[in-house]
Amino acid sequence: MSWWNFLHLFREDRLDDIVPEPKSVFWSEFTRRMSEKRTSLDRVYPGAVEVLSAIRAKKAVVTGRNVEPELVWDELMEFGLAHLFDRVYTGHSGGWRKDDVLRRALEDFKVRANEAVMVGDYWVDVASAKALGIKVIAVRTGLEPDERLLSHGADVIVDGIWEVERAILLLRRGLRTST
Repeated sequence: MSWWNFLHLFREDRLDDIVPEPKSVFWSEFTRRMSEKRTSLDRVYPGAVEVLSAIRAKKAVVTGRNVEPELVWDELMEFGLAHLFDRVYTGHSGGWRKDDVLRRALEDFKVRANEAVMVGDYWVDVASAKALGIKVIAVRTGLEPDERLLSHGADVIVDGIWEVERAILLLRRGLRTST
């Protein structure tokens, strides 16, 4: 399958249409390979360092990748971002959900869900956070259509991390919007 075909099916959330049975075997292997994959396209988005530096609250990376947190810390160090985060959480709660991982982060930070904000780029990120009552800023860098992000509860949608600080201000004003 071509990369463009894969992206098309991914954007439409239709990859399961082509996955052979048993699907769980395929997705387990897919997750393992994608968790370990690095490409020359991996990079820090413009404005990320500035935005993350400006946010004074505790910050964590919560990823569904099935790798040891140390691998993510190594990548954060490589990209010059490690000093901007307090913790790293990896894994997922079954399927692609991150409810358990997010719950653990809330407990470790001693923060109530309604005091937290998650930034995510995939509908499962949004659905997982909303299931716990966490406010969500969705970023378009994950190739998800706005309609899907909104249907799963995104409070604000922005083009990228460079707009997160502004999105937090919108959330404080109680606005739910796509920018």
